[in-house]
Amino acid sequence: MKPISSFSVTALPVLLTALALAAMADVTTFFPGPADTGVPAYARIERAPDGKPLVHHDKDWAAIVFYRDPACVPAGFNLLDFLDIPGVFNCPMTVVGSSLFKNGPPPVDDVPLETVSNGTGKVPVWFVQWDVLRAALADDVLTMSELNGLRPVKGTASFFRELLRPTAGPSGPTERADFGLTLIEARGSVDECFFCPTGRTFEILSFENLQSEKNDIESKTNTTIRFK
Repeated sequence: MKPISSFSVTALPVLLTALALAAMADVTTFFPGPADTGVPAYARIERAPDGKPLVHHDKDWAAIVFYRDPACVPAGFNLLDFLDIPGVFNCPMTVVGSSLFKNGPPPVDDVPLETVSNGTGKVPVWFVQWDVLRAALADDVLTMSELNGLRPVKGTASFFRELLRPTAGPSGPTERADFGLTLIEARGSVDECFFCPTGRTFEILSFENLQSEKNDIESKTNTTIRFK
């Protein structure tokens, strides 16, 4: 099976904002480091601006990428809350990367114009059947104990890259909270895969585009998850 091609899905909106970001950004920081802690979250699962759970998934599976060691996540923390400052800084990161700021990192600017995270070769990725996870999210709470109870398929991404533009509007950076752009690409293997056709490998391509004019969150995400 050929690797997922990301260009046709992601190239246009990414290119449209690239020049604007380059012109505005004056400060680059690298993480982990004293001036930049990376995304201050444990995992990529959160709430959309309308308050509904925002999960990267296709029709069958949801993928949860951990920026930090899953074993370090506090037992009572609601993963949908996403941010955990300063508690998250006590957990080792599974990614490294850089952030672009207009003026400088916090407290100068609240958020970066862009953050790029790259895996260190062992990024935890957990897969849960989407209908099972969706039912579990109905009460707006997901803790690690609950997530483990959903019998996730646990994997490790040998390649991981995330492009995050939290304030990416249609014509460039904006202060609106309901805009944003996230691109995730990952490849790796899972511990067990009884449903894989030939082996125990996976590929993920997910594009979250909150600047879409459509109103429902499902129309603003495009995720492909393949097991091989």
